[in-house]
Amino acid sequence: MNESVTSGVLGKLTRKSQFDYWSSLPIPIPIYENRTLRVEYDFDPKTDATFLLDADSALTNFLKKRDSDREELSEPLFRECQSFMELIGLKETLETFKEVKSPEPWIIKDIERIEPLVKMSAPHEVWRFIHPQCIHLARTKKNENEITLKLVCKCDWDDEHGFDILYKNGSGLGLIG
Repeated sequence: MNESVTSGVLGKLTRKSQFDYWSSLPIPIPIYENRTLRVEYDFDPKTDATFLLDADSALTNFLKKRDSDREELSEPLFRECQSFMELIGLKETLETFKEVKSPEPWIIKDIERIEPLVKMSAPHEVWRFIHPQCIHLARTKKNENEITLKLVCKCDWDDEHGFDILYKNGSGLGLIG
């Protein structure tokens, strides 16, 4: 069951089953040095006739952002990274790993991954450790007139969970979580 709908911004969006999101082909994202990401729309076209227009508007707002717009996020993300590394004792783990006389290959690999994180000293450096995965748009649960654009990211300091950056209607920064 391959279905499709058409976005005015993205063109054809497809989904493989009724439980999947409507997905685009990867598109360049200006705020992330034009790296390409898949965009997902989360809606039911049978019950939300205006979603495509509203989501396209939010996505258009977001696509106007440039690399310089990331800087407002650098400080809070840097603090989040530092807090998480302190919470899990990453610096101490690195020191322990470095003391191992004949380390296994996985320890060497972890040292190579952890050391640049621990040495990070300026907020703008945090972006080297953030890896956007996709953009997800859905109606805001509290306000059905708003679209939440969620930038889904993996990060090197919490590779198990990652985090999301939320934008209200694609422009106003909501939160990082």
